Parts: sequence; C-alpha cells; structure tokens
Amino acid sequence: MHRTQVAPWRVEAAGAGSGPKTARARIQRTNDMEELELELAALEAKLSRLTAPDPLAGILPDGPGADLIAWWKAADVRRQRAVAALLLSPDVLGQVRVMPSPVKRNAARVPDRLKWVTA
Repeated sequence: MHRTQVAPWRVEAAGAGSGPKTARARIQRTNDMEELELELAALEAKLSRLTAPDPLAGILPDGPGADLIAWWKAADVRRQRAVAALLLSPDVLGQVRVMPSPVKRNAARVPDRLKWVTA
C-alpha cells in the first residue's frame, strides 16, 4: 500500500460532485460517492497503520546479530514491562473466551468451551 494507490481514489471522490441531472441518477451517484468515500477511508486507515512506526523499534535492539536473550537479561524492569505490555496485549496476542454450552441442561465443562479469539 502506497500513497500513490490512494491518490486516484481521492481524485475520483473529489470529482464525483458534478454530473447527473435526473433525481434517480443523482441518488445513484450519491450512493456511488458514499461507497467511494467508505473505500477511501478504509484505504487511508490501512495506509496509516502501515506507515505508523513500530512501538518496539525504540525499545528492542536492532540489527541482524542482536542477542535478544542477553538484552532481556540486561534490561531494566521498566523496559521489560514495556515489551511485555506490547506483546501480551489483546490486539497482538488475542483473548480467551468462554463460549456458551451447546447443551442447555447438561453444561459442558469450561475447558471444553474455551476459544482463542485474535483481533
């Protein structure tokens, strides 16, 4: 995803205002414009996620030969907690959910109803 891929959508959405004369054609054009705006918003959101800096980049050592185990042992607790908070967040790791029992009267055991949900 690159900014050049989003630019044509912006141009098309901006130029979508002029056009049809009949009411039915204007309604269709409005629906088309709304679809374009939704697609444009989705593309821009994806672009912003892809261009956002990685929060771990400022904490973890960079370089192909970096020894993460040695870094972890030498890191202070504040840095270890920051890395753990980023990696163990529900957005990255996911969440465990207890699903409803398929049988109402004889409930299945909780371990049998656990489901791992990722974002």
